[in-house]
Amino acid sequence: MHEIVIDGIAGMKSDDLARRLLTELDDLSAQDQVIQEIVWGDEDISASVEEFLARVHDEDRGPLVIRSMAASALLEETVTASANQLQVLVETVEQVVHHLRCGADDEAFVQLPDLFEGLQNLGPLLEMLGGRNLLPASTVKRQIDALGNTLTDLMAAWQNENYVAMADTLKFDLRSLLMQTYDILSDLAVDLTIARLSNRP
Repeated sequence: MHEIVIDGIAGMKSDDLARRLLTELDDLSAQDQVIQEIVWGDEDISASVEEFLARVHDEDRGPLVIRSMAASALLEETVTASANQLQVLVETVEQVVHHLRCGADDEAFVQLPDLFEGLQNLGPLLEMLGGRNLLPASTVKRQIDALGNTLTDLMAAWQNENYVAMADTLKFDLRSLLMQTYDILSDLAVDLTIARLSNRP
């Protein structure tokens, strides 16, 4: 985590503050740093820099602090966290299948929203990694197509109240797909870690 502290906000002219803050942000961007947060006192202004600069800053709330992280480190962290999340989704799939096969449909349906919410992020993540040439385009397309087909089959079974087919799709198709994607992301996380460590001075 990289941190920049700007003191004397309360006594700084608006133009000077704007120039200093925007210069720091430009410099961080040039260094391939991703802004994590910009904090003044207890206020996070990261999403509203323009509004912050337009205000009169006549109160003393301490320094303005900009926290950032190298894009490569953030990417490594994101891939690792996503792989861990896939493990959680696999466990959720197994629980839903168990409930469906035991006739506890209500308990299964309680867990489905969490499962679908977790799956929503998978396609965009794979596309982002493909766009950065960290995964082959063919791998990204194969996984996204398989996910789309599996979700289509799953929703059809749910709408038809065919809970046996639903359980089979979850267990044999979705679980397998999640495990494959977990392996892909885990291998990538290791590669990113090795690359980071080998680039250390």
